[in-house]
Amino acid sequence: MTMILGHRGARLEAPENTLAGFEHLRSVVKDNPKVQGVEFDVQLSADGVLMVAHDVTLLRKAGLARRISDMSSEEISNISLKKLKNTASHIADLVTPKLSEVLPLVSDFAHVELEVKTHSRTSIDKLEAALLKLRDQMPTCFTLTSFNASLLYQLKGSGLKTGLLIDAPLSAEYVLAQAKLLGVSRVCPHYKLINAELVEQLHQKKLKISTWTVNKKSQAKKLQAMGVDALISDKPRLIAEAIKN
Repeated sequence: MTMILGHRGARLEAPENTLAGFEHLRSVVKDNPKVQGVEFDVQLSADGVLMVAHDVTLLRKAGLARRISDMSSEEISNISLKKLKNTASHIADLVTPKLSEVLPLVSDFAHVELEVKTHSRTSIDKLEAALLKLRDQMPTCFTLTSFNASLLYQLKGSGLKTGLLIDAPLSAEYVLAQAKLLGVSRVCPHYKLINAELVEQLHQKKLKISTWTVNKKSQAKKLQAMGVDALISDKPRLIAEAIKN
């Protein structure tokens, strides 16, 4: 069965990557059995805390052109996300949450994909240490995804499930070789890179497939017909209307 995952909570329905956004998604999951989980982002603060944020800086969300990796978790938590879209007038100032704050809101979902963001200044060793520190708080529904092969390789054998993100055309043979080398259980290409042959070959090797970011019903129907396991969407309620039982 194809499941739907809210993207950064449900970023076109509620404030992305915020506690309010994840609370909104919980109500969607409760009301719609086709929406079974979430995909969201984490990155490391200067003091080694995993913060739930997509962008390298807070420019888009708070008008502050400072890197998250250059600020302490306390400093980040005190910055209001005044520029964030989809913020209802009755919602108080929103802030960037810590992963530890989000875990209780998503740990009972059927499936959670945690995209671990890296950039040129990221210390893979510190990032791995932070993830392993929270390992016991992450239930079996969690899969850590990343574009960074070095990080995924270091997490191999950690007991954490991992997935490889793909944003460029690659042969099925190459993807399968990478998946085996990195020890991932899931492959996560952009939806435009998926075809029926790739889905069949990955499934033959017992690999699950998630794809992003699916915001049109027509896209969802085609991907479900191919047998894709999870569709990540900014509009999970809309996409649920396109998915057959």
